[in-house]
Amino acid sequence: MEKVSGVCYGAFILRMDDARRFVLPVALREVFGEQSVCATNLCIYADTQAWERKGGRSKIVMPLRIDRVWRTYIPLELRSYFTEKTVVLVWENDVLELWTKERWKEHLGEVIETA
Repeated sequence: MEKVSGVCYGAFILRMDDARRFVLPVALREVFGEQSVCATNLCIYADTQAWERKGGRSKIVMPLRIDRVWRTYIPLELRSYFTEKTVVLVWENDVLELWTKERWKEHLGEVIETA
């Protein structure tokens, strides 16, 4: 996790279990919780206000459900994107982007090529 000019960001590579659950990293637990929502653009927003600040163009799929051991899961509507057992969470302030490991590698290669 990094903090530069008041912006918090980081990336986490996590393993999912057979139920497509993953444990929310400790660094994110103060920002994301029961008020968080998951949207069709494969992002998790800290709350509906964060979703609105980012333009609110995607449809909110559902509230983020977190159990007592801080596990959450990929909503049924979005599971077809995540056939692998690995998910990459990319964090910037009040938004988490969900990526497959393969797509994240492709994205990083595209960024490096354009730099």
